[in-house]
Amino acid sequence: MDAPMGDGTRWVTIAPEGSQTAFTLGTRERDADEFKIGNSGVIMEVESVEETHAALSGKGVEFTMAPEEMPWGGWAMFKDSEGNVHGLHSPVREAVGNA
Repeated sequence: MDAPMGDGTRWVTIAPEGSQTAFTLGTRERDADEFKIGNSGVIMEVESVEETHAALSGKGVEFTMAPEEMPWGGWAMFKDSEGNVHGLHSPVREAVGNA
């Protein structure tokens, strides 16, 4: 996947063929608040950000950004036990009524 994210940022996801693991490489504005010290830059791809948020919140995980539907899919951000902030992403949901 190669997706422009606006304002000069870009999100490129790569994976070996047939692999369940992928890496997302991104460019971003140097001064964007969400990417200041403490943000790991690690993004975990999940089937549903909402379901993963509910499961992790139930285990006491602190979210710095609640789930939201963005043009590029579901998005949320959470802290690990060391205070590093990671992203959760899920694919764009199909609109109701689209086949």
